[in-house]
Amino acid sequence: MKRVILVLVILLAVIGLSAQQGPRQVTVKSTETNSGVLIVKVEDGKHVLELQCNKGMPDCTNLRPGTYQMVNLPKNHGLYDCMNVEMYAEQDTEAKGRLMGAYCLTQK
Repeated sequence: MKRVILVLVILLAVIGLSAQQGPRQVTVKSTETNSGVLIVKVEDGKHVLELQCNKGMPDCTNLRPGTYQMVNLPKNHGLYDCMNVEMYAEQDTEAKGRLMGAYCLTQK
């Protein structure tokens, strides 16, 4: 019985760790506000993604066009009931590695 529990704990830990992807480079193309929701359009190589956050929430930041590092958070982490991501300043800027905002990834 102890072995079964140990295997389940290890399996759940591996699943939890695999849900958080490493940072990936994205380019912010545009931002707009609609009814209190900030919408950020980013490009991830060949895909266009849409990030959203509610104005007035912590870390809901209007990002300037440019390159950022995007990190997918594990399930049930973050402010929103969706796939949460955090945006960090690109490594070659003076603000490198600084959290720039937290968003809901609405399109994959």
